[in-house]
Amino acid sequence: MKNKNLPPDPLLYQGGGTSLDKGRWPKARGILLAINTASPEAVLQLMDGGTLIGERRWTANRNLGTQLLEELDALLTQHHLTKKNLTMVAGHCGPGHYSAVRTGVVTATTLAHGLGIQLAELHSDGSVEPKEMLVARY
Repeated sequence: MKNKNLPPDPLLYQGGGTSLDKGRWPKARGILLAINTASPEAVLQLMDGGTLIGERRWTANRNLGTQLLEELDALLTQHHLTKKNLTMVAGHCGPGHYSAVRTGVVTATTLAHGLGIQLAELHSDGSVEPKEMLVARY
């Protein structure tokens, strides 16, 4: 069942080019991490109880895999957090450039399963759906 709450950042969801700035992520205990590598501007966001507490944006290039982990570490450090503080990881599955989307999807899936926390898919319409595994679309 899809949650129809929307993220606060319209750039987090680029599918269809519409701005999804009407709502927020679902309120939940703990720190939620959103990963979007589906557009040329990669975005990481941290949410706490439905409130945006931090984000990193950069122009993605061929080193996206390395950049993604470096930016995640910088974001967490900036907010005095570690990966162990995360309670959910959500990844945008596309559409977008396949290699870039795949990098974000694999990172989200690996983090969630490695940390033993909830994994979710961020849909282009802004809905959040819990998943066991994410599949990249281009």
